[in-house]
Amino acid sequence: MKKLTRGDIENLICDIAEKCYQKHVLEAGEFFDATLGPPKLLQTIADFEDEIRRTLFDRNTRVLDFPGKMRQVYYNDFSNTLVILTPEDGKIGTCYRPYIDSQEDPAGPKPRLCTNFKRIEAEYEGITGKPPPPRRGGVFELNPDMERGPAPAKKLRNNVRNGNQS
Repeated sequence: MKKLTRGDIENLICDIAEKCYQKHVLEAGEFFDATLGPPKLLQTIADFEDEIRRTLFDRNTRVLDFPGKMRQVYYNDFSNTLVILTPEDGKIGTCYRPYIDSQEDPAGPKPRLCTNFKRIEAEYEGITGKPPPPRRGGVFELNPDMERGPAPAKKLRNNVRNGNQS
């Protein structure tokens, strides 16, 4: 997978937030649910972008780079937030809070909709034949040459920011 620039990451953050806010924040309520991690007050898509950004840039965020699958997975244990980037695959990626193995899906006995990090690690081992390396460091671990200064100006989508039309 190509190394991502800070601008690439910011564009992906905007895309993921727009795609996932309705489903994972508003409808499923994953980021308000204390059983899935510390509750987060995410009232707007911009708030969700900030949460995704915190996960990606946290030095304690675990990272997996899938060889040949054009997929980078970032998981923060503390917040139980999982971000998947697929920048070369023509897909936007995703961000959600997975159920923890010991939890039952509140929707009942049907299969869970969200894959947890342990399942992703098992998939990695199935592909590579070896356990995933214990890597932490967020986006800088997989993109060490990325500029580390302040984030570039946020990209506005459809001239909407924080729920207000401009």
